[in-house]
Amino acid sequence: MPGARGYVIRYFSPKAEVPFCGHATVATALALAERGGPGEPEFTTRAGAVPVSVVREDGELRATLAGVEPHIEELSLVPETVELTLHQGEDMGRPGTLTVTLRAGDARVRVSGSGARLPEPA
Repeated sequence: MPGARGYVIRYFSPKAEVPFCGHATVATALALAERGGPGEPEFTTRAGAVPVSVVREDGELRATLAGVEPHIEELSLVPETVELTLHQGEDMGRPGTLTVTLRAGDARVRVSGSGARLPEPA
């Protein structure tokens, strides 16, 4: 990432463009860092500027969204206790999972997952 710090990024769901997607932003920052090293890219999105910090800790790259306020809205669309597992990327040859666990009486949202590592650049 040295030298190139600003990027315009857009996000699309299957039905429409969306203003922001945190997971896609972190994944993009990590993909750029795998090629150019740690740094602080800033993405311009429809929701505004999104700075990201990418560091190398214990040999691994770690990305953190810097200064994005969370938005929480109660929709009551899922049970209080549930585990949702999303399978993604198989159609692109990069299979992965994202599991979200909610527990009644516990305000925390547990997120875990796995994915396929990008190949080293040629």
